[in-house]
Amino acid sequence: MKQRILYIFLAVLSFLLASCSSDYRTTIPAGSTALVSIDATDSEISSRLSLLTDLLKIDDAAKSGIDFRERLYLFETMDGSLGLCAKVSDDQQLRGVFKNLEKGGSAKEGPERQKCNFFIVADKWVCGYTNKALLMMGPVLSSAQGETMSTMVRMLNQDADESMLGTPMMDKLDSL
Repeated sequence: MKQRILYIFLAVLSFLLASCSSDYRTTIPAGSTALVSIDATDSEISSRLSLLTDLLKIDDAAKSGIDFRERLYLFETMDGSLGLCAKVSDDQQLRGVFKNLEKGGSAKEGPERQKCNFFIVADKWVCGYTNKALLMMGPVLSSAQGETMSTMVRMLNQDADESMLGTPMMDKLDSL
């Protein structure tokens, strides 16, 4: 009887841990039509990340709140939207990056929705983040930014089974 209770307990615990995944990659939507993984620790590739660091005006990657030791993911959704997913190492440092952009006139703060924070960068990039993941979507017309934020809230809060994790495309990419 004790053994059966232990098995039930372990099964419930496994389910809870799987559904409360802290893996930042759960934000990548299932059904994405394209997926690219970038190893930012590769010196040859990191020099090409200047587009991201220039857009966010990041001088010191270690103090950006983005964990550049983890892979960055570029994706295209089924509706043709382009996105970037990165792991957040410190959401307060990341907020500081966006606040500095706001002070310089390059960004404006959006509303907080369901524990997701938003900024619009360069009037065309919707950036949403939590304490685990950063999503950037764009370019987005001003008239579509609210709808994009709603979509991003769902993406930032989705479970692993709603994401690209465990799909053949992600498995193949991870094996390369």
